[in-house]
Amino acid sequence: MLHQNGWHHGSRRISMNLICLLANFLFTCINLIHFLHRVSAMVMEQKIAELSSQLQASEERERRRDMQFDGMRAQLDKLLASRGIPSCPDDARNPYTQSSGADDEGTHVSNTQRHV
Repeated sequence: MLHQNGWHHGSRRISMNLICLLANFLFTCINLIHFLHRVSAMVMEQKIAELSSQLQASEERERRRDMQFDGMRAQLDKLLASRGIPSCPDDARNPYTQSSGADDEGTHVSNTQRHV
């Protein structure tokens, strides 16, 4: 049966079904895009949190290293200011301040600098 606009009732029903099917497909695609956007945003937030934590740990290690360096630098400055090596206590663990009892001239290390 022909309609006023020249379409058969059957073909109009098929075209409406096709339009509904395409509309549902389009809405499904849009929902999928929104879902993927939310998931990717969550993944990026997790990665940012992980990298922030790593940065904080790295900064803490760097701070401890700087403190250690400052301590070593202060010790070196003190040593240089004293113009010599500080004396060590005489004990068996320090061979440079021990004498064998014989005349070890030339083998004993002195804590004073030589003046030329």
